[in-house]
Amino acid sequence: MKIDAVKEMCHKMNTVGEIKGYWWKTYRGGYGGCCKSLDNLAPNWPDANTYSLEYFDENTSNTVANQNWKIVYTDGKAKEATSGLDKEHGLHINRPFYIRSRMPMQRVMEAIGASNVTLKKYYKNRLAQQWRFDRVTNTIKNQQWKNYSLEKTGGNLTVRTTTSRWN
Repeated sequence: MKIDAVKEMCHKMNTVGEIKGYWWKTYRGGYGGCCKSLDNLAPNWPDANTYSLEYFDENTSNTVANQNWKIVYTDGKAKEATSGLDKEHGLHINRPFYIRSRMPMQRVMEAIGASNVTLKKYYKNRLAQQWRFDRVTNTIKNQQWKNYSLEKTGGNLTVRTTTSRWN
């Protein structure tokens, strides 16, 4: 069954307006059904998408728009990955790396005094020159100052305390 067939079925069943929407679950090719309320879906469908039916309201002579909703139960949310490749950003999660210049001296980026970032000569295992991608905050963090993230301020790169803002 396809999602459009579920929508059509719910439209046909909705003769007196008691059906408010329909739900769709993509598991094993997809299946779904009609629902009389979009508020009280069973908690055993945490990954089901719900849609309200578009219908003509005879009282106001308006067409009510179809809306998309994704139900996510926070107690069943999957844990954030702490290792491996993040395909969205193309970086390995929590794996130290160096940011190296392509100029002839091939210097690396180093955090100086937990605020400034500059290019310096490479020194093996110097934590101020090592960076990692933090999947939880979606930022690049310094290995020496673990609660500081790389930030672009004007035309300069700096390290600042990690915040929830993304510019």
